[in-house]
Amino acid sequence: MAEAIRKIIRRYGRAFFLYLLAGGFCALIDWSGFYLLYTSGLSYTAAALLAFVAATFVNYLLSRQVFKAQRKKTAREVAGVYLASLAALAVDISVMTALINALSAPPLLAKITGTGVAFFINYGARQFYIFK
Repeated sequence: MAEAIRKIIRRYGRAFFLYLLAGGFCALIDWSGFYLLYTSGLSYTAAALLAFVAATFVNYLLSRQVFKAQRKKTAREVAGVYLASLAALAVDISVMTALINALSAPPLLAKITGTGVAFFINYGARQFYIFK
C-alpha cells in the first residue's frame, strides 16, 4: 500500500503541487471577483458566475503550463476546461448555497468552502482527461 502511494506521488505529485498553486491563484481571482461583485449589489449566484468566467480563463492558461500541453490550443481543449469547470462550479455553488441557507454561513466563507470542494474535480479532469 505504501509503495503504491509513493508511486502515485512520484507520478502526479509535481503536477498536483503546481496545479495547487495555479488553482490557488485562480481561486483568489474568483473570490475577489465574487466579493467585489456581491458587495456591489449582485446576487451571490450572479457574482459567483461572473467571477467563475474570469477565473476559469486564467486557469486554462495556467493549466496548459502545469500539464505541459504540447499541442496547439484547440476548441476541444478549451471546451473541456470550461465543461469540467462548470461541473466544479455546480458543486461550488451547491455547497455555497447549502451553507448559506442551512447554516447561515457568511457568503464569502461559504464560497471559499465550495471552491475547496470543487478543486479536486478540476484537478482530476485536467490531469486525467483534458491534458492527459
